[in-house]
Amino acid sequence: MNIITRALCALTFAATTTTTHAGNAERFTLDNGMRVILRPIDGAQSTALVTLFTIGERHDPAGASGMAHMMEHLLVTAAAGNIPARTAEVWFTTYAPPLGGANAQTGEDYTVLATVFPNEHLESELDDLAARLEGLTITQSDLDRELPRLELELSNMFGGIPHLASMNLAREAIRPSGEGFRKGGLIDQLRAVTVDQAQRFADAYYKPRNALVVIAGGFDADQTRALIEQHVADIESGDAPPPMRNRANLADVPPQSIAIDAADWNQGAPIVITRAIAAPAPDSPHYAPFLVHITRLFQKAMASYKPGDAPPVQYALIDDPHTLYIAATATSEDELDNARDKIDELIKAATIESADKPVDTPMTAMQFGWMFGSTDVPEAALVNNPYGVAFALGRAELMGINWPTLRGRLNNLTREDMESAAESIFSESNSAEVIVSVAPSAP
Repeated sequence: MNIITRALCALTFAATTTTTHAGNAERFTLDNGMRVILRPIDGAQSTALVTLFTIGERHDPAGASGMAHMMEHLLVTAAAGNIPARTAEVWFTTYAPPLGGANAQTGEDYTVLATVFPNEHLESELDDLAARLEGLTITQSDLDRELPRLELELSNMFGGIPHLASMNLAREAIRPSGEGFRKGGLIDQLRAVTVDQAQRFADAYYKPRNALVVIAGGFDADQTRALIEQHVADIESGDAPPPMRNRANLADVPPQSIAIDAADWNQGAPIVITRAIAAPAPDSPHYAPFLVHITRLFQKAMASYKPGDAPPVQYALIDDPHTLYIAATATSEDELDNARDKIDELIKAATIESADKPVDTPMTAMQFGWMFGSTDVPEAALVNNPYGVAFALGRAELMGINWPTLRGRLNNLTREDMESAAESIFSESNSAEVIVSVAPSAP
């Protein structure tokens, strides 16, 4: 499941599954700069170890678009210390449900490596983390093994899965990566990366000073802190990440229509139209009203959602908080205007037409608050989702969001706040539209 879809599922069911309950979390920083958050969960039979590195796609060096994405793969699979190289399939299989799970992904400004395991395996997991922070041993075999996987992922991101392709292409239109760069990377540039380049990048940046480690689950906080200090405290801190690359300016005319070869089109309707909307930053005065508008968008969209369909509204609040996607499908070009009208009507119903209605802060808090430290859900609801708790705590920390402050803003929103945010966020100048269709067959 891609990260956007997974995040939507989390948002849809957040009120009944988990909360970060941030008040029970312990925070400390080692001398080498590694930050740690510990969140014990009473009654949990499993524990999540989530490592968030503060380096991502906007740190990719020139000529190596996708370097951070490649590092994500190598963090999982390359040898480290006495731990031999492994395939991603072996790694995922090691963490099997019901008490296990694993995830790795790359964002604009972060990379996450996460495992979920029975509580008694915590020390061995810290051994593995320490070995990778100490240093990977990258070989040509590692690159040869991961390049086909990277190529397949990129193919799906920008062609093989129509709905996903339309989102990523629309994202590039509203948040252009810049000439010579692209979200996820460019496969020709990745093929040119040498073992030495990859090794130097890993040795410099995937180190304690750039790591936030969050542990949530069934463990003793004092014992775990001692284990972390024992395993990680003496590892060299590493280098600070290079400055993040500035995003390119929006093109005068963003790409409007893209045809994908039928051979690469493996599922979905013949035509997908996606509107990407740039989301406000958490420190923007429009952020709180935006969350209310998003809540209403989800409610309006899910009312007509059919199981099996791609969700018409997708917003990954903590995975990829920069972009909102609203999509519709068509079976022919003659239906494009109708599909576009559906998007417009959805936005209008969730913003303009609801301006006179009271601001539904409780619903917004239930939808999003757990990700930022809400304590509205009982402790017992946390036991089955330690990964969600740990990842949410870590991302909220990196995004600099304080839930009590944000909730105070939500509680005091006015109609003027809502209208101003809607006018700014959903304006034509703050959005880009992409149409993805099957290319005509060659004669």
